[in-house]
Amino acid sequence: MNMTVGKFQLYLRRVTDALVTGFRYALFVSVIGLLAYIIYRTWSNYYELGWSGIVGIWLNMLRHLILMLALAAGVIAVVAIAVGIQAITGRWRKIRIFISYQHEHLMLVSNLKSALNSPWLEADFVPFSPADHDTIIDTVRRRVKETDILLVLPGSDRSFVDAEILAASILEKPIVFLRLSNDQTTPDTALKGYPVFDLLKLQEHQFRPLQRFLLYVSRSSRDMVRNFIRASADFYKQFDLIFSIYFVVGSMSRLSYDILATVNVAWASTLGLAFLWLITALLVGIFVVSYARVVIERLRAIRIVRQRIITGDLTFELLAKGLGRLRLDLQVLNCILRHSPPTRH
Repeated sequence: MNMTVGKFQLYLRRVTDALVTGFRYALFVSVIGLLAYIIYRTWSNYYELGWSGIVGIWLNMLRHLILMLALAAGVIAVVAIAVGIQAITGRWRKIRIFISYQHEHLMLVSNLKSALNSPWLEADFVPFSPADHDTIIDTVRRRVKETDILLVLPGSDRSFVDAEILAASILEKPIVFLRLSNDQTTPDTALKGYPVFDLLKLQEHQFRPLQRFLLYVSRSSRDMVRNFIRASADFYKQFDLIFSIYFVVGSMSRLSYDILATVNVAWASTLGLAFLWLITALLVGIFVVSYARVVIERLRAIRIVRQRIITGDLTFELLAKGLGRLRLDLQVLNCILRHSPPTRH
């Protein structure tokens, strides 16, 4: 059922993208048609009033645009304050990472711990040493319970790692795997939808993509601010759409103004003011929608690493929806396997 939900969300996003693309093409056609009207009005004003008529048209449009951007910037600033509040209410402490591994990977785990430890992350593991059986079990049980994320370096055979994965899965802890070799398999106790990172690619980037992803899926306050940047990048990508709408609606407003001005000047002025508020609301609405989409995609990523939704081989494609905006986020995606390793049996 969860797999069906994941596919439905993916298909819904594709349909939405197709509709937006079609809308952009429609706006492009409208721009071409209305450009002829702008040329006509410019020539008409020049013929009647000379250069002052042309300058008046463009200064009026520029004044409306500056006021519109100022109002939109004010609302976006309010959104930025909301982001700051979210950051304050997020996790300010270090994100705890418990590394689960087989004993032959001890040297790698030590290096991994050093690479991940930072002002925002705290990695740890239980070293192999002679100890009482119950002491080891109790220590591991406590670490799994207290950790924010379980980072797994699986081996080729069954081991205590399988039990740690199952325990974390039952507690719905976020679980992230590292692929150490091309013939690595998915442990029997792990769902196939947990994200898997390629170790060699991570080493090329000094494990920074893994650090970024761990902050992304752990409700870290540091990543809350990055969400605002992701939304801003998404907003910037929609600039061609915004400009087209402004051009089309503005031209239609000007045409309506010319018609209404012959009947009632007050009505014509009201129409111009309505256009200003409409385009401002559109700018603000697009940014708010962009930010809401970023937040929803991040929440979905958190559910994926916890496998509250069973995603299987859709994990990469679903994560790409939220991590496809910024250059450093794309580095994260480049280190994640598109398909999970095969199961052992």
